[in-house]
Amino acid sequence: MKAKILILGIFCMIFLSTVQGAGVEIEDVYVEPSNAKPGEDITLVIETNVPNARLDVEIYDEGVKIYDDDVETESNGDISIPSGDFEDEWEDFMYVCGDHEIEVKIANHSDEDDDDETTEDIELFGDDSKKLKVTVNAADKLNTTAEIKIAVEDDDGDEIEEDDLVIIRNVDQEEDITLDTDRYGEVEFTIDDKFSGDDEVGKFDVIVRYEDHCEYKKSDAFEVMHSFGVEITSLPDNKFEVGKEIAINVKNEKGSRVTSADNMWVDGPGGYHKLLSLNSFGTTQFTPTSDGRYIVQITDDDFWSYDESIDIESLPPLKIELSKAKGEITVGDDLEITILDDSDDEVKDVEVTIKDPKGDPTKRDTDSDGKVSYTVEEIGIYTIDAKKEGYGDADETFEAYKKLSVSISPEHPDVGDTIIVKVTDEDGFPVAGITVLVNAQEDTTDSGGEISFVIDSKKKYIIEINEAGYSKINRMVEPEGVLTLRISPDVSDGVEVGDNISIEALVDGKTGVSVEITITKPDGGKDYITDSGHTFTPRSAGDYKIEVSKTGYKGTSRSFSVNLIPAEINASVKDNTVSVKVTGQGSGVEGFNVSAVLTTPTRGAEPEVYSSVTDSEGIATLTIDKNGNYTITGIKKNYNEVKTTVSVGKYDLLVLFIAGIIILILAIAYFLNERRSQIKEKPPKEKIGLGGL
Repeated sequence: MKAKILILGIFCMIFLSTVQGAGVEIEDVYVEPSNAKPGEDITLVIETNVPNARLDVEIYDEGVKIYDDDVETESNGDISIPSGDFEDEWEDFMYVCGDHEIEVKIANHSDEDDDDETTEDIELFGDDSKKLKVTVNAADKLNTTAEIKIAVEDDDGDEIEEDDLVIIRNVDQEEDITLDTDRYGEVEFTIDDKFSGDDEVGKFDVIVRYEDHCEYKKSDAFEVMHSFGVEITSLPDNKFEVGKEIAINVKNEKGSRVTSADNMWVDGPGGYHKLLSLNSFGTTQFTPTSDGRYIVQITDDDFWSYDESIDIESLPPLKIELSKAKGEITVGDDLEITILDDSDDEVKDVEVTIKDPKGDPTKRDTDSDGKVSYTVEEIGIYTIDAKKEGYGDADETFEAYKKLSVSISPEHPDVGDTIIVKVTDEDGFPVAGITVLVNAQEDTTDSGGEISFVIDSKKKYIIEINEAGYSKINRMVEPEGVLTLRISPDVSDGVEVGDNISIEALVDGKTGVSVEITITKPDGGKDYITDSGHTFTPRSAGDYKIEVSKTGYKGTSRSFSVNLIPAEINASVKDNTVSVKVTGQGSGVEGFNVSAVLTTPTRGAEPEVYSSVTDSEGIATLTIDKNGNYTITGIKKNYNEVKTTVSVGKYDLLVLFIAGIIILILAIAYFLNERRSQIKEKPPKEKIGLGGL
């Protein structure tokens, strides 16, 4: 029995010696459950080789310590640490989806030299978790009173209304605030409402955490600094002029005085530089020593930099304006000189001194229109000085030349034309020996003052004369390109309404080049098309005009007529009803306006008009209540006007007349017949003679 105990003790000593010699080791690190959603509790499992041992454990996520405590290993050597035991720093990681760099350090509680550590990339919450949609609206160079708006939607695009949903973090000061979103998923705020003191300025992160969704984080989402509000004045009239003190008053965006700044200075013309300092009222001053532009600049660590320019004027300047451009003034010109102020208004009573090439001065004062006149009498350089009290002086120079004139023929050449350039003097006589440059190629005028050249291609030809002592000449000639207009079908004899008209434009014989096409219609309306061609269908009869133009090309045009559709009219009368039929192209025409008026109306009476419109068969019916001869007229757009005449009611009168005649004839015949019968029936008279007495 003692032997067995001895053997068992020796075995235990060997086992313990073996374990102690191996030291504590981390065999694996993982998370349970592996499919946890953002924000849910997890357990970090550390597998070690030492069961039932007390170890010092430190855990880091992305280099940030999230756990530090003594832990007892389980019988199998595992350590299970729920996230609920993690330190507060874990809140910055519990919604972060994807790989986490987890560093684990362990040490034997009884032997600090017996330790181990490992770093594992562990995927938490899955890359396929729901994503938040966050919009941050913030202006550039924000100050503490500027409004910031943040809108939050879930993975389905629905607005999220939640307390403490949005975290605003001052990165420099490590100061956080949380904000509630409204029912629209939005929050609006200003930094000075949520932060104070040094926490108001710096760069800010925007962080949003919401159940089952991965964390949204925008680092340096916006930067906030104080801003200078600067007022620059010059009393009493606020005019910035040399020698007048300029006052500068400085406040911040909240309207509070700024009594100090890291750097403040003003730079001006001629190397002017002055350092400025603010007093307890937030003001400072400087006095400009010359006219020109001055720039005030202020910088401070907690402020956006500021600079503003000020234009300082000594005296209102005068300007000299000549009636002819320099280089074009020639001997004999009557030059008009106008003196203007800086508002381009004429200034009267200005002393103007003009010195000719010999230095002889001529002095004159401007009139009420600010003008003086001067006749140029010789070639050379002239100087003009203008002076008036209360204004800055002005001066100007010009050179007078002998006058040259140039004529170019033809003025609008085509390619292949010969151009004649003729040079004449002020009296119109030709000038020989003048050097003329045509696109930098020299030529010399002959005894007739002419040179010539051929337009060999479509390009610009620059004609220059820069002869010493003469006025400078600079002219340009550019040949016009050729535009060709094609219209199909042939429109020489006109076309019909509804025909398709095809227009094609050729530019120097080439198709497919865009031009400006104008179609003028019979009613004067115009269609404008930019293309190489166009097809249209005339809807109205009348005269059309097609015009084609292009910059640098001679325009072309073509006119044609769209013919009226022929129509015919027939009418019949029954009683007082007139039936009218209008036909065109072999069938009845609907929509003809048909009217009837007396062919010879009663003098002084307003003619009565009977009207109707043809139906789908081209038939119209007119009921006329007065007898007589009528002119029937049919009118419709795009059709020729048609007319016919009818008589209404006259046939009835004739019948009555004839019937009356017949009755009268029968009556006479009857009377005559009765008379004859009466004569036959009367007995003859007895003859009475002398014998009967």
